[in-house]
Amino acid sequence: WSSDVCMILPIVFQIKTHFMTGRRIKAWEWALWGVLICFGFLVLGVSTYMNVKAIIEGWSTYGAPFSCHCDGIWDTCECSPARMEFTGYNCTV
Repeated sequence: WSSDVCMILPIVFQIKTHFMTGRRIKAWEWALWGVLICFGFLVLGVSTYMNVKAIIEGWSTYGAPFSCHCDGIWDTCECSPARMEFTGYNCTV
């Protein structure tokens, strides 16, 4: 998502501003913005692929995403054997 926010959206907003103000966009601007937008989508696709690949490769080591990994670290998770009793004053997520 960072490539969308940092690269693609500002270019889209700039193009929209040109149309709203009636300013003509030059050919070299279209070419440059097109290259930057394509690069942004390339980065978005590759980084998503690499992150999904890292999650799948680490599945057996780290467990499923969003599963409890606090065993032996915190006493507030369901999976922790020494879980504190709920008193209303501790966060039991």
